[in-house]
Amino acid sequence: MKKNNPSKFIDFTRGSEIWIHQLKMFLTGISNVLILGVFLTISIMGLFLYLKLDNRHFYALKTEMEIVYKQSLNVPNQEIELVLNNEPTKLTIEQAEQVVQPYVNKFWWAVKRSLLIGLIFSFAIVGGLIWYWYSYGRKIMEDEQLRGAKLVEKEKLIELIQTNKDASPYKIAGVPMRKGTEGTNVCFVGAPFSGKSQAIRALLAQIRGRGKKVICYDPSGEFTQEFYREGKDIILNPFDERSPQWNVWNEVEEDHHIDSIGDALIPITPNGDQFFPPAARRLIADVIRVLGQNENTKTNKNLYESISLATLQELHEMLAGTSGATYVDPKTEKTGVNIKMQILNYLTPFRYLKDEGEKFSIRNWIHEEDDSWIFITTKEEQKEAIKPIISLWISTAIKATMSLPAIHRERMWLCIDEMPTLQKMDDLVLSLTNTRKYGLCHIIGLQDFSQCDNTYGKDVTSTIISTLQTKLILRVTDSVSAERLSKIIGQMEVDEKNMSRSMGVQDNRDGDSFYSQRKERNIVMPSEIMDLPNLVGYLKIVGNYPVAKVTTTYVPFADNAIPFIPRKKSINIELIDELTTRNPKVVIDSLTHKTPLEESIEDSESPIVNSDATSSVKVEDGVSNPGGDIEQSNSKNIELIDGKTDPVAVNEEVVEEIKSDDIDMKSETKKTVSLSDELKNESKANDDKKTYQTSFFDNMDDLTGSK
Repeated sequence: MKKNNPSKFIDFTRGSEIWIHQLKMFLTGISNVLILGVFLTISIMGLFLYLKLDNRHFYALKTEMEIVYKQSLNVPNQEIELVLNNEPTKLTIEQAEQVVQPYVNKFWWAVKRSLLIGLIFSFAIVGGLIWYWYSYGRKIMEDEQLRGAKLVEKEKLIELIQTNKDASPYKIAGVPMRKGTEGTNVCFVGAPFSGKSQAIRALLAQIRGRGKKVICYDPSGEFTQEFYREGKDIILNPFDERSPQWNVWNEVEEDHHIDSIGDALIPITPNGDQFFPPAARRLIADVIRVLGQNENTKTNKNLYESISLATLQELHEMLAGTSGATYVDPKTEKTGVNIKMQILNYLTPFRYLKDEGEKFSIRNWIHEEDDSWIFITTKEEQKEAIKPIISLWISTAIKATMSLPAIHRERMWLCIDEMPTLQKMDDLVLSLTNTRKYGLCHIIGLQDFSQCDNTYGKDVTSTIISTLQTKLILRVTDSVSAERLSKIIGQMEVDEKNMSRSMGVQDNRDGDSFYSQRKERNIVMPSEIMDLPNLVGYLKIVGNYPVAKVTTTYVPFADNAIPFIPRKKSINIELIDELTTRNPKVVIDSLTHKTPLEESIEDSESPIVNSDATSSVKVEDGVSNPGGDIEQSNSKNIELIDGKTDPVAVNEEVVEEIKSDDIDMKSETKKTVSLSDELKNESKANDDKKTYQTSFFDNMDDLTGSK
């Protein structure tokens, strides 16, 4: 950001002073280099000449210089006195020159050779010194790490692990995990398209290779597509044709298992209501207990309808003698309705669970010694509808694992990708902190921390992250999450170097000063995490090992299985199927709330119409009283149902016949007799109850999509 100055001359003055000061400092450095180079060259030349020459060469050089001098005087017949064999001898200039010339030539050869050697050595020494000064100048201003976390290259981390013989058979981005730390859990954090699924896929492939059991929550279907084995593995998804028949009673071996089911199904959020969720837990647990007393009522349909279709009075009567009855006492209707609605928010998935087929128990599967996998799958549009049952399945698996003998080594894996998209699971927090001794290892995938904070609260989220001790941190787009991840990667204490500069008119006032101070900083900045390329991240493993920047190899998901096969039937069609397989009249009677008096009247041949009820119903589209006494379905309706095998056709024709009968009954109203006082009172009471008109037509509308 620019800072406003009172005058632009200040900028010019500052710039010129700094530039001139830097130029002077640079020229001073260059002059120092040149002086040193010349000194080294001369020194090396002198040393070489001293080693290669002797006094004769220098005497010959002196004589050569004397000859040149005398020749310059142009005096004829001059003589030169030389010392030959230790005796003075006079020679002419020509003779003297012939004697000293070989020594002079060797001297100049030695000078040239020494100069060349001197320059070579000088350049080498001066060049090395320049590099040293340059490096020293950089190093003196570099921050020095005193202690704390370190960031190294991937190869260096691998070397450290292998040197310590501490490598696990599992690798993340090519780097071995630390031996025996599988139970300390693994976390992959990254935004969409950052490479998180690729890293999880690579680890799952290694687990498959080692023949370990896995429970995998797979919201995208990619892991199912690659790893699912028909006839070997299990798919849990109410909307998938391959999903087995499962209900809560399959997981009940002891009474406290029922309470665990209620706790897992209905979460208590950090900032939510603290009364109704616990009450709803106890109520649904008691409903499961009551329905479990009879084999015929232990179905998902009964569990759903016993709460969703029942009035408070009916629930109260069903739960008589249990603690749950107090929560649905008709005398406290408002409280009971609130608790019931609380349950219904989490009971919806049971509408979609099938009650036919081979039974499956997660608890029994946990105790089996094999290498099969469970895939808990869902499509994005289905996730909200079945989110509670997914949490229940995962919690059941966790509780079942904790019933196994402690082994303190790897036994099976629980993989949950996109964990914050599920509802709060108290058992997951318990599992991350307490199931290592039972052999349950975890793989958790996160996009960021904001969703996790909303679901579990910041304190519990911090606990979850601390239990995930091996972490691969990829790119995130949330600055808050990047800041937290930067702290998770680690901090270091550094000796931070700084420089200050003083300027003045006089040269002796110009100068630079250096100082240092200790500071704590993150080894990776939040912005670095946010700017990571795809498949690149920071790996932090358990123990006293540095953090490494790693790259995950991209491998396309194999197309080994179909990730999702939709079921052929919905719950409403199953209801119509029941009409075609059982006595239709019995089914219709079971759906209505008829009194004994109404049944006796229906058995009579005289049609009776409630005039009060009839007058209160509006006629639409030419159909009189569509909600009249549907209980009076004639034998023609029953024969119609019995003769059809297509549920949709049965639905349409039954509705048409009922409408036709209602019109016929309207034409015969003049022939009806007045109701007795007892029937009037009974009919008035029945107006507050759910009749067949409501329940039956609701099911018809759900199926046909019409009203």
